[in-house]
Amino acid sequence: MATLTITLPDDLAADIRARVAAGEYPDEGAVIADWLRGLDGSPAALAQWHAEVAEIVDRLDAGQEPLLTLEDVMAELDEARRLRTAERA
Repeated sequence: MATLTITLPDDLAADIRARVAAGEYPDEGAVIADWLRGLDGSPAALAQWHAEVAEIVDRLDAGQEPLLTLEDVMAELDEARRLRTAERA
């Protein structure tokens, strides 16, 4: 397994450490690996994600989409991670 050294904003680093401390992941590398797997990394997946985000931004600008709190977003991400983890089991 390869080792990489990365620099993250303080808030992301704190979130990663909190997830490990909560027992959601065995270590920091597992959190980051899970996040990266969720992105897939393929050009097609990134293009699709970009198109989805652009569509949401357009709806937000037009007042057609409700704004979400950080807690709402984190809850949705946690649920998506939980579902991915359950599918792998």
